[in-house]
Amino acid sequence: MPGDIIPTVWEREFIIQNIKSIYQEANENDGFSDAIISGALASVLNVMARSIEKKYVDSANDREEKFWEILRYINGHLHDNDQLKLTLIADLFGISKTYFSEYFKKHTGLTLAENTMRAKLRIVQMNAIHTD
Repeated sequence: MPGDIIPTVWEREFIIQNIKSIYQEANENDGFSDAIISGALASVLNVMARSIEKKYVDSANDREEKFWEILRYINGHLHDNDQLKLTLIADLFGISKTYFSEYFKKHTGLTLAENTMRAKLRIVQMNAIHTD
């Protein structure tokens, strides 16, 4: 269901059962009710917090993985400028051309051209250092 933060039937049923228990304890209202209600409410909130965290952390990890794939692609194609065009890379990774520049700079602090130039200069530098 869109917008649903509870991913499994088991967790949903657990929350429903705890809410029913809270309601029953509120009606019972004996010396233990406050502690039982607090415990059941804490359980519901913990399940919801776990679900929210998993949803957003997993989503963030997916975005990070995409960025590392982009960097691997760039580093693997430094020898071919035609393969390093912003429009081509954006299309390959399913990112709009207008957003790609912002996305890339947000992750590296550099534009695609600046990053590519620095990577190529590092290669030249390493070749110069390690060449007799």
